[in-house]
Amino acid sequence: MDRPMAVGGVRPDEAAGRSERARAIALFRYQVIREAADPAHSTRQRGRMVRELAARTHLDTAGRPVRLSRETLDRWIRAWRRGGFDALIPNPRQ
Repeated sequence: MDRPMAVGGVRPDEAAGRSERARAIALFRYQVIREAADPAHSTRQRGRMVRELAARTHLDTAGRPVRLSRETLDRWIRAWRRGGFDALIPNPRQ
C-alpha cells in the first residue's frame, strides 16, 4: 500500500512534524532575544544585553546546552524586527 506523498516527496505526517519543530525553534529564538529586541533599548543597552546572552549557555529545543554568537543573536533580532515571529522560523533544508 502506497502512502500519500506531499510536495517534495515528504509524507503529510512528516511535513507536519517538521513544521512543528520549526515553530519550536522559532519560539526558542524569540525567547532568547525578546528582551534585547525591545526597541525601547538604546544601541548601547542592546549591545550589552547581546554580549551577556552570548556569554551564557542556553538549552535548545531538545534540552541540549548551546552557545550562541553575538552575530547569530544580532541576525535573529534583525529578522524579528523585519518579519516578526515568522521570520525566526528556520528555512527548510533543500
